[in-house]
Amino acid sequence: MARTRSQAAKYSVRKGKTLERRVAAELCEWAGENIFRRSPQSGGFNHSYKTKVGEREFSSDIMCERDIRFTIEVKSEKGFSFDAMLNPNTVATNKFTKWWFQTCADAKQ
Repeated sequence: MARTRSQAAKYSVRKGKTLERRVAAELCEWAGENIFRRSPQSGGFNHSYKTKVGEREFSSDIMCERDIRFTIEVKSEKGFSFDAMLNPNTVATNKFTKWWFQTCADAKQ
């Protein structure tokens, strides 16, 4: 049975949150400390409140309790591969470019 738009949106949000939690857990394991976690509203916090703290702390999908100089953007895209991205004639290249510009804009904040 096909999903309605509302069901598809809810599924997409849940899928994204699940992946962000998994990536945060893997980063904590890599760091040996529990210092990574999902950002409030999954990186959308800075767009809603425009506070200096929000712009600095919540611009990416994953945040670190320490001062780090990079942003972490988590994407879950069915069928996406880096091999496809290397071909400039594929949709994957356009998606990656869009994600890259989003990550760069978030990192500047």
